Amino acid sequence: MMKPDDRKARIFALMQRYNQVGCLLPEEDDFDPTNAAALAEAKLILAEMAKVKAELEAMLGLPLCATTTSRPAATRCSSG
Repeated sequence: MMKPDDRKARIFALMQRYNQVGCLLPEEDDFDPTNAAALAEAKLILAEMAKVKAELEAMLGLPLCATTTSRPAATRCSSG
């Protein structure tokens, strides 16, 4: 059994990872859905987000309310 502080740290680490990976998604103006490489990259990023989300849901013991594939709020992503 995980200690409460360890559990809290893991949950926040997963949330941070989810946001970091989401920041890798291209902006709408930069995305070309007809480009096979761009689609493959987006699918890879979304698959990683899904993996992290599944682990986070398991840690919380219930599914998260909203499932989104959109980029996290711009204020959460640093450019650089």
